[in-house]
Amino acid sequence: MKKLFLAALLSFAASTASAEYINGQWVDPSWVKLHEVKTMKIVSAVARQQTKAYHGNQRKDLAMQTTTMEKVPSIMTEETTEILFLDKPRKIKLAGDEEGRKGFKVDNFILVEIMEPNGKVTSSKIVGKVASGDSLLLGGKRVSQLQPNSMMFTPKQVDIGPLPVKKPFKLKITALDYGEFGEVNDVYMLVE
Repeated sequence: MKKLFLAALLSFAASTASAEYINGQWVDPSWVKLHEVKTMKIVSAVARQQTKAYHGNQRKDLAMQTTTMEKVPSIMTEETTEILFLDKPRKIKLAGDEEGRKGFKVDNFILVEIMEPNGKVTSSKIVGKVASGDSLLLGGKRVSQLQPNSMMFTPKQVDIGPLPVKKPFKLKITALDYGEFGEVNDVYMLVE
């Protein structure tokens, strides 16, 4: 029993020794520290195509409340980040390049899901354009939309925060289309 306890204690000490203590929190070295990285590409561009080109790629947990467009949005591209860590509350702005000088376009919108490291979604929001009166439902619940309701965004116009502080999380970023044509530019997350 003593050997087992000693082995567990040594294992814990080894893992703690490689961890960093940041702003009152032990941080695993494998986590991406957003205050150090400062910028991260979260969407890769998809050229303009008719919506039917995306129909084979839909998430069944998503639905649109709409009277004129498609009831299930189609995925143009989807990425999940590694485990992220934020040392304190910061502005998290979007831009079309790493320097934050270019804007970006999305037809129709980007779904940002904040998740625990195990994949459980804790909150979500969308950035982009939905028709008047339309909304996105995730698991039957309405997803809030960040303003403006637009396809075109100037650099750093949108802040997707707040994000969790002093605890690990992931982001799942999905560019979605729900009618006629869909496209999205490269989108970067800038940590200020």
